Amino acid sequence: MDSELLDGRSPIIHSGNPRMLATLAVKKAVKKVGNSRKRVEKRLGR
Repeated sequence: MDSELLDGRSPIIHSGNPRMLATLAVKKAVKKVGNSRKRVEKRLGR
């Protein structure tokens, strides 16, 4: 159960911390966007 929530694949919204759910959602989005963000940073010369 916990591993499913950590993966963000569980369709069931856990009735825990909304903050925790937000953190998981952010982590999921960061994983998805990570590669393209690196490309953008190279483009900006960071």
